[in-house]
Amino acid sequence: MNEVIIKLDKEIKESFLIDFDKDNFEIELGFFDDSFFLEFKGVFSSFKENLMSIISTVTIPEIMAIGKANIEIFNRILTQERILSLKIDDENTFEDKQNIEKQKERGLRAYQKAKDRFFAERKAEDGKNEFSLITLIFLKDLSDDMSLKSASNNLINQCTLSIWTAFEVFCRDCFIILLNKKSELVEKLSDVPELKQKFNLKTLPVQKLIEFNYDLSNRMGAVLIENFEFSNIETIRSVYKCIFTSEVLRAKLEINDLWLLFKRRNLLVHKSGVVDKQYLESTSDNLPLNSKLIIKPEEFLKYLELIVDISKDIKKEIEKYCAYHLAE
Repeated sequence: MNEVIIKLDKEIKESFLIDFDKDNFEIELGFFDDSFFLEFKGVFSSFKENLMSIISTVTIPEIMAIGKANIEIFNRILTQERILSLKIDDENTFEDKQNIEKQKERGLRAYQKAKDRFFAERKAEDGKNEFSLITLIFLKDLSDDMSLKSASNNLINQCTLSIWTAFEVFCRDCFIILLNKKSELVEKLSDVPELKQKFNLKTLPVQKLIEFNYDLSNRMGAVLIENFEFSNIETIRSVYKCIFTSEVLRAKLEINDLWLLFKRRNLLVHKSGVVDKQYLESTSDNLPLNSKLIIKPEEFLKYLELIVDISKDIKKEIEKYCAYHLAE
């Protein structure tokens, strides 16, 4: 049975994200649970919740398979216990009312015994193998159905897109609060040629001045965000490489996988994942022209790990920057 499980497991991991340790991942994201700076707490917390929601979504097929296995195994055990429970004194020796009560008691005892056996078997090696086999067979059946396989591919594609969106929102919201807190950053960012044109305050709508009661001293982030497109990796790089001096963060923002994730995001959003000439020319990907982009589970995990890693560094740099300027 183990050889069968190993073979199925390998096949299934081509299409589904399975065996992902959500508990450890949530512990890892505990890094975003707290901050010395109240303004950023909501941003960090939302980022964590967004990533946990993505994981809950991408693992839906496995959750369904686990439920199927649990029900099938428990029902088998319960049927066995019900049959065993019938080996009692002759029911004909009781009145009808007594028979009904006896049947209820018998049913409850069978259920409780089945429950105890279920948890015991799930811990035993044979029980674990049976559970894994049922789970993998269910997922294999899903992957053998072309429409369901397509749905699974789309699920991972969309969840990969959501990883980028969570990162984009994180970077955007951090930018707003940073500039709200330190309006002098506008001058620093204006020195960057590719960002300078985005700081054209001459065209600031009067309505914005009215909205903030003509006081922009702690509103520059909220004002300038309207001219920034944080779905563009080049903007994110320019902004954070300008604000922070960390060589580690700068290097990570230049990692090719981050660029590829960004380009794949664009392909999914604008071309429904159909590979075009522009995508091939701007990436190192060698997919056939006009083929459909299918992101593998292992690639999804790679992007997830990368985004978490970079976001951790951004959080560290924000807190270091704010702490330094608070001490001034």
